[in-house]
Amino acid sequence: MKAVYKFVTAMRYVAIPLGVNSHRPHAAANVLRNHFGDCKDKANLLNTLLRAAGIEASLVLVPRFSQAHESVPGLAFNHAISRVKLPSGKMLWLDSTDDVCPFGMLPPGDSGRNALVIDDTSSSLQKLPEPDPAEHSLTFDIDSQSVRISARGFPGYAFREAARRADSRNGTLSLLRAAQFSPVNGIFVTSEETHPLQASWTALSRGPPKAVL
Repeated sequence: MKAVYKFVTAMRYVAIPLGVNSHRPHAAANVLRNHFGDCKDKANLLNTLLRAAGIEASLVLVPRFSQAHESVPGLAFNHAISRVKLPSGKMLWLDSTDDVCPFGMLPPGDSGRNALVIDDTSSSLQKLPEPDPAEHSLTFDIDSQSVRISARGFPGYAFREAARRADSRNGTLSLLRAAQFSPVNGIFVTSEETHPLQASWTALSRGPPKAVL
C-alpha cells in the first residue's frame, strides 16, 4: 500500500478546472497514462489501484484549511483525499496530493476537518482525525560540536517542506529559517547543515560545529 501511495503522490499536480472535470475526476486510466492530475484525479487513481489489490478505498471531499457544516456542506469542499479501510476495520486517511506528507499522516490543512465520504453508506459529514500531540514533537540535542534536531509529525513536515524550498534555492537559505524556527533570544548561526529527507529527521554529527537536521 505504501508503494502505491508513493507512486501516486509523486505524480505531478496539474489542475485544469474546465467543464465537467472541474468537479468530477478524470478516468483513472487517463491519469495513469498522463502521469499527472489534480487532487481528485490522484485520489481516484489511488483508490482504483488499491481496489484492484482488494483493498477498500473511497473518495473523500475535504474543506482544506476551512470547515464544512451539515447545513451547507457543499460550499466548503476544495480538496479530495482517500479513505482506506484496512482488514482490521481501522480507517486510514491518505492525501495523495501532498508529496511532503509521509504515509499515514494527514497534512495540517486536512486534520480535524468535517469531510464527506463518497460511498454507499455515508449520509453525513465525518470528522477527520485530530492531531495526537504525542505524535508531534521537536527536540534539540546540543553539545559543543553540534546541534542535533529530531522532528516528528507537523515539525517534521515543516522541515521537509523547508528542505524542498532550500534545495530549490541551491541551499542558500538556512533550513531553520526556512522552517520558521528561530531562537527567542540571540542569533542562531550555522556553519554547515545536513538534512537527510527521512521521516525521523535525525542524524549524528561529527567534526566542526554544525547543525544536523
